[in-house]
Amino acid sequence: RVECSPRAADGATSPMPTSSISSVVFRRAADRRDVTAARASTAAHAASTTKTSTPARPTRRRRASKAMVFRRGMFRDLDERPPWRLDLSADVHELGMEEHDALNPERGGRGGATGGHASSRQEHDVDERDDVGVSVEATVAPVGQGFFIEGNVRMRCVVECECCGVAHVGEAVEAPMRIWLDAAASEPDASGEWDIVPFPRNAEECDLSGAVRDYVRLAAPYETLCAACGDGDGDADEPFTFRLEPED
Repeated sequence: RVECSPRAADGATSPMPTSSISSVVFRRAADRRDVTAARASTAAHAASTTKTSTPARPTRRRRASKAMVFRRGMFRDLDERPPWRLDLSADVHELGMEEHDALNPERGGRGGATGGHASSRQEHDVDERDDVGVSVEATVAPVGQGFFIEGNVRMRCVVECECCGVAHVGEAVEAPMRIWLDAAASEPDASGEWDIVPFPRNAEECDLSGAVRDYVRLAAPYETLCAACGDGDGDADEPFTFRLEPED
């Protein structure tokens, strides 16, 4: 503690000792260092808190590409009378089915669309190794300002066995499709056995991916099993069945 000398008779104070002045200077310097260190610690803590509390940027959801596209120009210059032939094909990942994205990554070079007369469809030998993807084989008939599309949807992809977890090429999923491209419709609907898809008169193309995706999902099996789990367990050669064991 620093104490001042008592006032002299003439009102002036006696000079402060040199040792007292030195102690005051050093104490003030120490106080400044403490304040500076405290400010630096507070700034570091605030920066750490901001970095921790800042939420991570959400991963942008991949938008499904227009894989199954119907175009008016496919049949504009045909001399043959309807019905016309429509063939569409795409990779599984292009259909936007999130449940199959992990096991069916992008391969590229598969998608396509062709049109022609219904009698001109040719059969091709299919290699089992390449028999993975989504395809549509249908006929197209004009009706008013719209079109009737009737045919078959087929999808085969890599799936995971629900019993043993092994990834394998699953059985092909097939479903009939009946789509009415209606110029007067404003939103998807249904009329009897036909699914209505809006197709305005001024539109040149119509994306059928949503309808095809629904057909495939509705026709998919309840469970997916590999050959070993579906046909037998390997030792007893008995089909796999789920059963509860009795408790002791």
